[in-house]
Amino acid sequence: MFNFLIYLLCLMAGMLIVYLFLNAKYREAVHRVRGKLSRINPQALQMDASKNAMQTLAQIEEAVDAISIPKIAKPENAVDDKVQIEFEKMTERFNNLQIVNELGQRVTSSLSLKETFDHLYKTINSVMDAAIFEMGIYSWKENTWKVLANWDMPRIDQDHPYYNHIAEWSLMNNREVLLFDAEKDFARYVDKTLILPNKQIPQSIISFPVTHAEVEVGVLSVMSFGKNAYNDYQLEMIRSILPYTAVAIGNALVHEELVSTQAQLIQNEKMASLGELTSGIAHEIQNPLNFVNNFAEVSNEMIDEMFAELENGNADEAKSIAEDVKQNLEKISFHGKRADGIVKGMLQHSRSSNGQKEMTDINQLADEYTRLSYHGLRAKDKSFNATIHSDLDQTLGKMNVVPQDIGRVLLNLLTNAFYSVAEKNKLLQGNLLADGSSYAPTVWVSTKKLGAKVEIKIRDNGNGIPKKIIDKIYQPFFTTKPTGQGTGLGLSLSYDIITKGHGGELKVDSIEGEFAEFIIII
Repeated sequence: MFNFLIYLLCLMAGMLIVYLFLNAKYREAVHRVRGKLSRINPQALQMDASKNAMQTLAQIEEAVDAISIPKIAKPENAVDDKVQIEFEKMTERFNNLQIVNELGQRVTSSLSLKETFDHLYKTINSVMDAAIFEMGIYSWKENTWKVLANWDMPRIDQDHPYYNHIAEWSLMNNREVLLFDAEKDFARYVDKTLILPNKQIPQSIISFPVTHAEVEVGVLSVMSFGKNAYNDYQLEMIRSILPYTAVAIGNALVHEELVSTQAQLIQNEKMASLGELTSGIAHEIQNPLNFVNNFAEVSNEMIDEMFAELENGNADEAKSIAEDVKQNLEKISFHGKRADGIVKGMLQHSRSSNGQKEMTDINQLADEYTRLSYHGLRAKDKSFNATIHSDLDQTLGKMNVVPQDIGRVLLNLLTNAFYSVAEKNKLLQGNLLADGSSYAPTVWVSTKKLGAKVEIKIRDNGNGIPKKIIDKIYQPFFTTKPTGQGTGLGLSLSYDIITKGHGGELKVDSIEGEFAEFIIII
Protein backbone atom coordinates (compact mmCIF):
# COMPACT_ATOMS: atom_id res chain seq x y z
CA MET A 1 0.00 0.00 0.00
CA PHE A 2 2.76 2.42 0.94
CA ASN A 3 4.60 1.65 -2.31
CA PHE A 4 1.41 2.30 -4.26
CA LEU A 5 1.00 5.73 -2.64
CA ILE A 6 4.58 6.57 -3.50
CA TYR A 7 3.98 5.52 -7.10
CA LEU A 8 0.75 7.59 -7.27
CA LEU A 9 2.46 10.71 -5.91
CA CYS A 10 5.31 10.30 -8.39
CA LEU A 11 2.85 9.95 -11.23
CA MET A 12 0.95 13.09 -10.18
CA ALA A 13 4.19 15.03 -9.79
CA GLY A 14 5.25 13.91 -13.25
CA MET A 15 1.95 15.04 -14.77
CA LEU A 16 2.26 18.42 -13.01
CA ILE A 17 5.78 18.87 -14.38
CA VAL A 18 4.56 18.02 -17.89
CA TYR A 19 1.67 20.50 -17.57
CA LEU A 20 3.96 23.29 -16.42
CA PHE A 21 6.43 22.48 -19.17
CA LEU A 22 3.71 22.44 -21.81
CA ASN A 23 2.29 25.73 -20.57
CA ALA A 24 5.74 27.39 -20.60
CA LYS A 25 6.50 26.10 -24.07
CA TYR A 26 3.12 27.25 -25.33
CA ARG A 27 3.61 30.76 -23.95
CA GLU A 28 7.12 30.82 -25.43
CA ALA A 29 5.74 29.80 -28.82
CA VAL A 30 3.07 32.51 -28.78
CA HIS A 31 5.61 35.09 -27.62
CA ARG A 32 7.93 34.21 -30.49
CA VAL A 33 5.10 34.42 -33.00
CA ARG A 34 3.99 37.84 -31.71
CA GLY A 35 7.54 39.11 -31.85
CA LYS A 36 7.94 38.07 -35.43
CA LEU A 37 4.56 39.51 -36.41
CA SER A 38 5.94 43.01 -35.83
CA ARG A 39 8.22 42.61 -38.86
CA ILE A 40 7.38 43.89 -42.31
CA ASN A 41 6.72 40.84 -44.53
CA PRO A 42 3.29 39.30 -43.69
CA GLN A 43 3.89 36.08 -45.66
CA ALA A 44 7.19 35.45 -43.90
CA LEU A 45 5.49 36.16 -40.60
CA GLN A 46 2.88 33.51 -41.15
CA MET A 47 5.40 30.91 -42.30
CA ASP A 48 7.79 31.59 -39.40
CA ALA A 49 4.97 31.50 -36.87
CA SER A 50 3.71 28.10 -38.06
CA LYS A 51 7.23 26.67 -38.26
CA ASN A 52 8.12 27.75 -34.71
CA ALA A 53 4.84 26.41 -33.36
CA MET A 54 5.47 22.99 -34.93
CA GLN A 55 9.03 22.89 -33.60
CA THR A 56 7.74 23.68 -30.12
CA LEU A 57 5.11 20.92 -30.29
CA ALA A 58 7.80 18.41 -31.34
CA GLN A 59 9.84 19.38 -28.27
CA ILE A 60 6.78 18.84 -26.09
CA GLU A 61 6.31 15.33 -27.52
CA GLU A 62 9.92 14.44 -26.73
CA ALA A 63 9.52 15.62 -23.12
CA VAL A 64 6.38 13.52 -22.70
CA ASP A 65 8.14 10.42 -24.03
CA ALA A 66 11.08 10.96 -21.66
CA ILE A 67 8.92 10.57 -18.52
CA SER A 68 7.00 7.61 -19.91
CA ILE A 69 3.43 8.88 -19.53
CA PRO A 70 0.64 8.76 -22.06
CA LYS A 71 1.05 11.34 -24.89
CA ILE A 72 -1.11 14.44 -24.77
CA ALA A 73 -2.98 15.22 -27.99
CA LYS A 74 -1.24 17.92 -30.10
CA PRO A 75 -3.29 21.13 -29.75
CA GLU A 76 -2.59 22.04 -33.36
CA ASN A 77 -5.92 23.64 -34.14
CA ALA A 78 -5.99 25.77 -30.98
CA VAL A 79 -2.49 27.13 -31.53
CA ASP A 80 -3.08 27.82 -35.23
CA ASP A 81 -6.38 29.59 -34.51
CA LYS A 82 -4.83 31.88 -31.90
CA VAL A 83 -1.81 32.59 -34.12
CA GLN A 84 -4.11 33.39 -37.03
CA ILE A 85 -6.23 35.73 -34.91
CA GLU A 86 -3.14 37.54 -33.62
CA PHE A 87 -1.73 37.71 -37.11
CA GLU A 88 -4.93 39.23 -38.52
CA LYS A 89 -5.13 41.80 -35.72
CA MET A 90 -1.49 42.82 -36.11
CA THR A 91 -1.83 42.98 -39.89
CA GLU A 92 -4.88 45.21 -39.60
CA ARG A 93 -3.10 47.54 -37.17
CA PHE A 94 -0.02 47.64 -39.35
CA ASN A 95 -2.07 48.44 -42.47
CA ASN A 96 -3.98 51.16 -40.62
CA LEU A 97 -0.73 52.74 -39.47
CA GLN A 98 0.50 52.77 -43.06
CA ILE A 99 -2.77 54.32 -44.26
CA VAL A 100 -2.69 57.03 -41.57
CA ASN A 101 0.98 57.81 -42.26
CA GLU A 102 0.46 58.10 -46.02
CA LEU A 103 -2.68 60.21 -45.54
CA GLY A 104 -0.88 62.50 -43.09
CA GLN A 105 1.89 63.14 -45.62
CA ARG A 106 -0.61 63.95 -48.36
CA VAL A 107 -2.91 66.28 -46.43
CA THR A 108 -0.16 68.22 -44.63
CA SER A 109 1.64 68.86 -47.91
CA SER A 110 -1.48 70.40 -49.47
CA LEU A 111 -2.56 74.04 -49.14
CA SER A 112 -6.03 73.41 -50.56
CA LEU A 113 -9.07 72.62 -48.43
CA LYS A 114 -10.62 70.81 -51.38
CA GLU A 115 -7.56 68.57 -51.84
CA THR A 116 -7.45 67.88 -48.10
CA PHE A 117 -11.12 66.89 -48.12
CA ASP A 118 -10.68 64.63 -51.17
CA HIS A 119 -7.73 62.81 -49.54
CA LEU A 120 -9.64 62.35 -46.28
CA TYR A 121 -12.81 61.08 -47.93
CA LYS A 122 -10.98 58.64 -50.21
CA THR A 123 -9.04 57.15 -47.28
CA ILE A 124 -11.87 57.00 -44.75
CA ASN A 125 -14.34 55.60 -47.26
CA SER A 126 -11.86 52.81 -48.08
CA VAL A 127 -11.86 51.48 -44.50
CA MET A 128 -15.42 52.20 -43.33
CA ASP A 129 -18.89 53.05 -44.56
CA ALA A 130 -18.78 56.80 -45.25
CA ALA A 131 -22.12 57.14 -47.00
CA ILE A 132 -22.16 60.75 -45.78
CA PHE A 133 -18.83 62.45 -45.13
CA GLU A 134 -18.44 66.12 -44.21
CA MET A 135 -15.56 68.37 -43.20
CA GLY A 136 -16.81 71.55 -41.59
CA ILE A 137 -14.59 74.61 -40.99
CA TYR A 138 -15.91 77.20 -38.56
CA SER A 139 -14.94 80.87 -38.30
CA TRP A 140 -15.39 82.10 -34.73
CA LYS A 141 -14.74 85.67 -35.87
CA GLU A 142 -17.45 85.72 -38.52
CA ASN A 143 -19.67 83.03 -36.96
CA THR A 144 -19.89 81.22 -40.29
CA TRP A 145 -19.51 77.64 -41.54
CA LYS A 146 -17.72 76.40 -44.63
CA VAL A 147 -18.55 72.76 -45.26
CA LEU A 148 -17.17 70.34 -47.84
CA ALA A 149 -19.20 67.18 -48.38
CA ASN A 150 -19.37 64.11 -50.61
CA TRP A 151 -22.99 64.87 -51.51
CA ASP A 152 -24.98 67.78 -52.89
CA MET A 153 -25.44 69.53 -49.57
CA PRO A 154 -27.71 72.61 -49.37
CA ARG A 155 -26.09 76.03 -49.13
CA ILE A 156 -25.08 77.52 -45.81
CA ASP A 157 -25.39 81.23 -45.04
CA GLN A 158 -27.00 83.57 -42.51
CA ASP A 159 -30.47 82.60 -43.69
CA HIS A 160 -29.63 78.91 -44.05
CA PRO A 161 -27.78 77.53 -40.98
CA TYR A 162 -25.73 74.33 -41.02
CA TYR A 163 -28.26 71.49 -40.92
CA ASN A 164 -25.88 69.11 -39.08
CA HIS A 165 -26.62 70.19 -35.50
CA ILE A 166 -24.83 67.11 -34.14
CA ALA A 167 -21.54 68.16 -35.79
CA GLU A 168 -22.14 71.70 -34.54
CA TRP A 169 -22.66 70.38 -31.00
CA SER A 170 -19.41 68.39 -31.27
CA LEU A 171 -17.45 71.50 -32.27
CA MET A 172 -19.02 73.88 -29.75
CA ASN A 173 -18.50 71.43 -26.87
CA ASN A 174 -15.15 70.10 -28.13
CA ARG A 175 -16.36 66.53 -27.60
CA GLU A 176 -16.75 63.46 -29.76
CA VAL A 177 -20.25 62.32 -30.69
CA LEU A 178 -20.63 58.55 -31.17
CA LEU A 179 -24.13 57.44 -32.16
CA PHE A 180 -24.48 53.82 -33.27
CA ASP A 181 -28.28 53.85 -33.08
CA ALA A 182 -29.05 57.51 -33.76
CA GLU A 183 -32.81 57.38 -33.23
CA LYS A 184 -32.26 55.82 -29.82
CA ASP A 185 -29.11 57.60 -28.57
CA PHE A 186 -29.39 61.17 -29.96
CA ALA A 187 -30.90 62.54 -26.72
CA ARG A 188 -27.51 62.21 -24.98
CA TYR A 189 -26.27 65.12 -27.11
CA VAL A 190 -29.08 67.02 -28.84
CA ASP A 191 -32.83 67.43 -28.55
CA LYS A 192 -33.72 65.81 -31.88
CA THR A 193 -32.27 63.22 -34.21
CA LEU A 194 -30.54 64.19 -37.44
CA ILE A 195 -32.66 64.14 -40.58
CA LEU A 196 -30.88 64.98 -43.83
CA PRO A 197 -32.41 67.65 -46.09
CA ASN A 198 -33.37 64.83 -48.49
CA LYS A 199 -35.44 63.29 -45.63
CA GLN A 200 -33.06 60.33 -45.11
CA ILE A 201 -32.13 59.41 -41.53
CA PRO A 202 -28.60 58.09 -40.86
CA GLN A 203 -28.46 55.42 -38.15
CA SER A 204 -24.74 55.66 -37.25
CA ILE A 205 -23.26 59.15 -36.78
CA ILE A 206 -19.78 59.98 -35.52
CA SER A 207 -18.37 63.51 -35.24
CA PHE A 208 -14.90 64.55 -34.10
CA PRO A 209 -13.82 68.15 -33.33
CA VAL A 210 -10.64 69.28 -35.07
CA THR A 211 -8.39 71.49 -32.96
CA HIS A 212 -5.54 73.62 -34.32
CA ALA A 213 -3.33 75.79 -32.08
CA GLU A 214 -5.69 75.02 -29.16
CA VAL A 215 -8.67 76.42 -31.06
CA GLU A 216 -11.50 74.32 -32.49
CA VAL A 217 -11.40 75.06 -36.22
CA GLY A 218 -13.57 72.32 -37.63
CA VAL A 219 -15.26 68.97 -37.33
CA LEU A 220 -15.20 65.66 -39.23
CA SER A 221 -18.52 63.84 -39.56
CA VAL A 222 -19.06 60.33 -40.90
CA MET A 223 -22.52 58.79 -41.27
CA SER A 224 -23.96 55.45 -42.28
CA PHE A 225 -27.55 54.34 -42.86
CA GLY A 226 -26.87 51.12 -40.95
CA LYS A 227 -26.75 50.69 -37.19
CA ASN A 228 -23.49 49.91 -35.33
CA ALA A 229 -21.55 50.65 -38.51
CA TYR A 230 -18.21 51.50 -36.89
CA ASN A 231 -15.87 49.47 -34.68
CA ASP A 232 -13.13 50.50 -32.26
CA TYR A 233 -10.35 50.15 -34.80
CA GLN A 234 -12.13 52.52 -37.21
CA LEU A 235 -12.75 55.06 -34.46
CA GLU A 236 -9.09 54.93 -33.43
CA MET A 237 -8.07 55.41 -37.02
CA ILE A 238 -10.11 58.62 -37.31
CA ARG A 239 -8.65 59.85 -34.03
CA SER A 240 -5.18 59.20 -35.46
CA ILE A 241 -6.07 61.26 -38.55
CA LEU A 242 -7.34 64.29 -36.60
CA PRO A 243 -3.91 65.88 -35.82
CA TYR A 244 -2.94 65.74 -39.51
CA THR A 245 -6.34 67.18 -40.46
CA ALA A 246 -5.89 70.05 -37.99
CA VAL A 247 -2.50 70.96 -39.46
CA ALA A 248 -3.85 70.72 -43.03
CA ILE A 249 -6.86 72.96 -42.26
CA GLY A 250 -4.63 75.46 -40.43
CA ASN A 251 -2.18 75.59 -43.35
CA ALA A 252 -4.98 75.99 -45.90
CA LEU A 253 -6.64 78.81 -43.93
CA VAL A 254 -3.33 80.66 -43.54
CA HIS A 255 -2.65 80.19 -47.27
CA GLU A 256 -6.08 81.57 -48.17
CA GLU A 257 -5.46 84.59 -45.97
CA LEU A 258 -2.04 85.16 -47.54
CA VAL A 259 -3.47 84.93 -51.06
CA SER A 260 -6.22 87.39 -50.11
CA THR A 261 -3.69 89.78 -48.54
CA GLN A 262 -1.43 89.51 -51.57
CA ALA A 263 -4.31 90.31 -53.91
CA GLN A 264 -5.22 93.33 -51.78
CA LEU A 265 -1.61 94.56 -51.77
CA ILE A 266 -1.41 94.22 -55.54
CA GLN A 267 -4.66 96.13 -55.95
CA ASN A 268 -3.44 98.85 -53.58
CA GLU A 269 -0.21 99.12 -55.56
CA LYS A 270 -2.15 99.46 -58.81
CA MET A 271 -4.44 102.14 -57.39
CA ALA A 272 -1.46 104.00 -55.90
CA SER A 273 0.30 104.09 -59.25
CA LEU A 274 -2.94 105.14 -60.91
CA GLY A 275 -3.33 107.94 -58.36
CA GLU A 276 0.14 109.22 -59.18
CA LEU A 277 -0.89 109.41 -62.84
CA THR A 278 -4.07 111.36 -62.27
CA SER A 279 -2.54 114.62 -63.45
CA GLY A 280 -0.86 112.91 -66.38
CA ILE A 281 -4.17 111.34 -67.40
CA ALA A 282 -5.88 114.72 -67.15
CA HIS A 283 -3.17 116.21 -69.36
CA GLU A 284 -3.49 113.44 -71.94
CA ILE A 285 -7.28 113.72 -72.05
CA GLN A 286 -7.17 117.51 -72.24
CA ASN A 287 -5.26 117.50 -75.55
CA PRO A 288 -7.84 115.52 -77.59
CA LEU A 289 -10.68 117.37 -75.86
CA ASN A 290 -9.15 120.70 -76.93
CA PHE A 291 -9.08 119.45 -80.53
CA VAL A 292 -12.69 118.29 -80.24
CA ASN A 293 -13.81 121.68 -78.89
CA ASN A 294 -11.84 123.66 -81.47
CA PHE A 295 -13.02 121.66 -84.48
CA ALA A 296 -16.59 121.73 -83.16
CA GLU A 297 -16.53 125.55 -82.91
CA VAL A 298 -14.99 125.93 -86.38
CA SER A 299 -17.48 123.48 -87.85
CA ASN A 300 -20.37 125.40 -86.32
CA GLU A 301 -19.17 128.61 -88.00
CA MET A 302 -18.68 126.78 -91.30
CA ILE A 303 -22.25 125.49 -91.18
CA ASP A 304 -23.50 129.08 -90.90
CA GLU A 305 -21.34 130.02 -93.92
CA MET A 306 -22.69 127.06 -95.88
CA PHE A 307 -26.31 128.12 -95.22
CA ALA A 308 -25.43 131.66 -96.36
CA GLU A 309 -23.91 130.38 -99.62
CA LEU A 310 -26.95 128.21 -100.27
CA GLU A 311 -29.26 131.21 -99.80
CA ASN A 312 -27.14 133.15 -102.29
CA GLY A 313 -27.39 130.26 -104.74
CA ASN A 314 -23.69 129.35 -104.58
CA ALA A 315 -24.11 125.57 -104.51
CA ASP A 316 -20.51 124.82 -105.45
CA GLU A 317 -19.16 126.93 -102.60
CA ALA A 318 -21.63 125.31 -100.19
CA LYS A 319 -20.39 121.86 -101.26
CA SER A 320 -16.78 122.93 -100.68
CA ILE A 321 -17.66 124.09 -97.16
CA ALA A 322 -19.52 120.83 -96.54
CA GLU A 323 -16.37 118.88 -97.45
CA ASP A 324 -14.38 120.91 -94.92
CA VAL A 325 -17.03 120.28 -92.27
CA LYS A 326 -16.83 116.55 -93.00
CA GLN A 327 -13.04 116.60 -92.48
CA ASN A 328 -13.52 118.46 -89.20
CA LEU A 329 -16.04 115.86 -88.05
CA GLU A 330 -13.55 113.08 -88.87
CA LYS A 331 -10.94 114.86 -86.74
CA ILE A 332 -13.47 115.27 -83.92
CA SER A 333 -14.20 111.54 -84.10
CA PHE A 334 -10.47 110.68 -84.10
CA HIS A 335 -9.66 112.77 -81.03
CA GLY A 336 -12.83 111.64 -79.26
CA LYS A 337 -11.75 108.03 -79.70
CA ARG A 338 -8.29 109.01 -78.48
CA ALA A 339 -9.77 110.36 -75.21
CA ASP A 340 -12.02 107.32 -74.94
CA GLY A 341 -8.99 105.03 -75.36
CA ILE A 342 -7.12 106.77 -72.54
CA VAL A 343 -10.06 106.41 -70.16
CA LYS A 344 -10.58 102.75 -71.07
CA GLY A 345 -6.87 102.07 -70.66
CA MET A 346 -6.83 103.51 -67.16
CA LEU A 347 -9.96 101.61 -66.21
CA GLN A 348 -8.31 98.44 -67.47
CA HIS A 349 -5.18 99.30 -65.48
CA SER A 350 -7.19 99.75 -62.28
CA ARG A 351 -9.07 96.45 -62.58
CA SER A 352 -7.78 93.09 -61.46
CA SER A 353 -6.11 91.21 -64.29
CA ASN A 354 -7.98 88.15 -65.56
CA GLY A 355 -4.77 86.82 -67.10
CA GLN A 356 -6.38 86.74 -70.56
CA LYS A 357 -3.86 87.39 -73.32
CA GLU A 358 -4.80 89.31 -76.45
CA MET A 359 -3.06 90.72 -79.50
CA THR A 360 -1.63 94.07 -78.37
CA ASP A 361 0.32 96.89 -80.04
CA ILE A 362 3.44 97.09 -77.84
CA ASN A 363 4.62 100.32 -79.48
CA GLN A 364 1.32 102.05 -78.77
CA LEU A 365 1.39 100.76 -75.19
CA ALA A 366 4.96 102.01 -74.65
CA ASP A 367 4.23 105.43 -76.18
CA GLU A 368 1.05 105.90 -74.16
CA TYR A 369 2.58 105.01 -70.79
CA THR A 370 5.69 107.08 -71.48
CA ARG A 371 3.63 110.22 -71.89
CA LEU A 372 1.36 109.38 -68.96
CA SER A 373 4.21 108.81 -66.52
CA TYR A 374 6.09 111.92 -67.72
CA HIS A 375 3.12 114.26 -67.40
CA GLY A 376 2.19 112.65 -64.10
CA LEU A 377 5.57 113.69 -62.65
CA ARG A 378 5.41 117.16 -64.25
CA ALA A 379 2.04 117.72 -62.60
CA LYS A 380 3.69 117.32 -59.18
CA ASP A 381 6.78 119.35 -60.09
CA LYS A 382 6.13 122.08 -62.67
CA SER A 383 9.86 122.82 -62.91
CA PHE A 384 10.72 119.31 -64.03
CA ASN A 385 11.56 118.71 -67.67
CA ALA A 386 13.16 115.76 -69.37
CA THR A 387 14.10 114.71 -72.86
CA ILE A 388 12.44 111.56 -74.14
CA HIS A 389 14.06 109.53 -76.92
CA SER A 390 11.74 106.96 -78.49
CA ASP A 391 13.04 104.35 -80.89
CA LEU A 392 10.11 102.07 -81.60
CA ASP A 393 10.53 99.23 -84.11
CA GLN A 394 7.67 99.63 -86.59
CA THR A 395 8.05 96.02 -87.78
CA LEU A 396 6.90 94.62 -84.45
CA GLY A 397 3.25 94.12 -85.23
CA LYS A 398 1.03 92.95 -82.38
CA MET A 399 2.08 90.59 -79.57
CA ASN A 400 -0.07 88.10 -77.63
CA VAL A 401 0.20 89.48 -74.08
CA VAL A 402 -1.97 90.55 -71.13
CA PRO A 403 -2.13 94.28 -71.98
CA GLN A 404 -2.98 95.62 -68.52
CA ASP A 405 -0.15 93.61 -66.98
CA ILE A 406 2.47 94.71 -69.52
CA GLY A 407 1.18 98.27 -69.18
CA ARG A 408 1.63 98.00 -65.43
CA VAL A 409 5.25 96.90 -65.89
CA LEU A 410 6.00 99.73 -68.35
CA LEU A 411 4.33 102.25 -66.07
CA ASN A 412 6.41 101.12 -63.09
CA LEU A 413 9.74 101.15 -64.97
CA LEU A 414 9.03 104.51 -66.65
CA THR A 415 7.88 106.12 -63.40
CA ASN A 416 11.08 104.92 -61.73
CA ALA A 417 13.15 106.28 -64.62
CA PHE A 418 11.60 109.77 -64.50
CA TYR A 419 11.83 109.74 -60.69
CA SER A 420 15.55 108.90 -60.89
CA VAL A 421 16.44 111.70 -63.32
CA ALA A 422 14.32 114.17 -61.33
CA GLU A 423 16.15 113.26 -58.10
CA LYS A 424 19.54 113.57 -59.77
CA ASN A 425 18.55 116.98 -61.15
CA LYS A 426 17.59 118.13 -57.66
CA LEU A 427 20.83 116.77 -56.23
CA LEU A 428 22.99 118.67 -58.72
CA GLN A 429 21.03 121.92 -58.24
CA GLY A 430 22.30 123.28 -61.57
CA ASN A 431 25.93 122.30 -60.96
CA LEU A 432 27.98 120.77 -63.75
CA LEU A 433 28.80 117.10 -63.98
CA ALA A 434 32.30 115.73 -63.27
CA ASP A 435 33.23 116.05 -66.98
CA GLY A 436 32.25 119.73 -66.99
CA SER A 437 29.00 119.28 -68.93
CA SER A 438 25.56 120.36 -67.78
CA TYR A 439 23.07 117.71 -66.79
CA ALA A 440 20.09 117.03 -69.08
CA PRO A 441 17.56 114.58 -67.63
CA THR A 442 16.93 112.00 -70.35
CA VAL A 443 14.90 108.81 -70.70
CA TRP A 444 15.23 106.39 -73.61
CA VAL A 445 12.43 104.02 -74.66
CA SER A 446 13.04 101.50 -77.43
CA THR A 447 11.49 98.34 -78.84
CA LYS A 448 13.12 95.77 -81.10
CA LYS A 449 11.97 92.58 -82.80
CA LEU A 450 14.01 89.51 -81.87
CA GLY A 451 12.58 86.76 -84.06
CA ALA A 452 9.38 85.62 -82.39
CA LYS A 453 10.15 87.75 -79.33
CA VAL A 454 10.27 91.46 -78.59
CA GLU A 455 12.80 93.44 -76.58
CA ILE A 456 11.79 96.57 -74.68
CA LYS A 457 14.48 98.80 -73.17
CA ILE A 458 13.92 101.64 -70.72
CA ARG A 459 17.06 103.59 -69.85
CA ASP A 460 17.67 106.74 -67.83
CA ASN A 461 20.73 108.82 -66.98
CA GLY A 462 19.72 109.24 -63.35
CA ASN A 463 21.44 108.10 -60.18
CA GLY A 464 21.70 104.45 -61.18
CA ILE A 465 21.47 101.50 -58.78
CA PRO A 466 24.24 100.80 -56.24
CA LYS A 467 25.96 97.45 -56.81
CA LYS A 468 25.36 96.31 -53.22
CA ILE A 469 21.56 96.41 -53.61
CA ILE A 470 21.08 95.45 -57.26
CA ASP A 471 20.41 91.82 -56.27
CA LYS A 472 17.64 92.91 -53.90
CA ILE A 473 15.55 95.14 -56.16
CA TYR A 474 13.08 92.37 -57.10
CA GLN A 475 12.43 91.40 -53.49
CA PRO A 476 8.94 92.28 -52.21
CA PHE A 477 8.78 95.47 -50.11
CA PHE A 478 12.37 96.46 -50.92
CA THR A 479 12.57 100.14 -51.89
CA THR A 480 15.16 102.90 -51.95
CA LYS A 481 12.56 105.64 -51.94
CA PRO A 482 11.80 107.65 -48.80
CA THR A 483 9.04 106.42 -46.50
CA GLY A 484 5.63 107.06 -48.00
CA GLN A 485 6.89 107.35 -51.58
CA GLY A 486 7.19 103.68 -52.47
CA THR A 487 5.68 100.36 -51.41
CA GLY A 488 8.54 98.21 -52.65
CA LEU A 489 6.09 96.05 -54.62
CA GLY A 490 6.43 97.62 -58.08
CA LEU A 491 9.55 95.82 -59.30
CA SER A 492 8.61 92.60 -57.50
CA LEU A 493 5.23 92.49 -59.28
CA SER A 494 6.82 93.51 -62.57
CA TYR A 495 9.32 90.67 -62.32
CA ASP A 496 6.55 88.14 -61.66
CA ILE A 497 4.42 89.46 -64.53
CA ILE A 498 7.27 89.15 -67.04
CA THR A 499 8.89 85.90 -65.86
CA LYS A 500 5.91 83.92 -64.57
CA GLY A 501 3.00 85.48 -66.44
CA HIS A 502 4.70 85.71 -69.84
CA GLY A 503 7.69 83.35 -69.59
CA GLY A 504 10.08 86.19 -70.37
CA GLU A 505 13.06 87.93 -68.84
CA LEU A 506 13.47 91.17 -66.91
CA LYS A 507 17.15 92.16 -66.71
CA VAL A 508 18.86 95.22 -65.30
CA ASP A 509 22.15 96.94 -66.08
CA SER A 510 23.40 99.93 -64.11
CA ILE A 511 26.40 101.99 -63.07
CA GLU A 512 25.86 103.99 -59.92
CA GLY A 513 25.72 107.70 -60.63
CA GLU A 514 25.55 107.23 -64.43
CA PHE A 515 22.58 105.21 -65.67
CA ALA A 516 20.09 102.39 -65.14
CA GLU A 517 18.62 100.26 -67.91
CA PHE A 518 15.88 97.67 -67.66
CA ILE A 519 15.50 95.16 -70.49
CA ILE A 520 12.26 93.23 -71.04
CA ILE A 521 12.24 90.22 -73.35
CA ILE A 522 8.90 88.52 -74.00
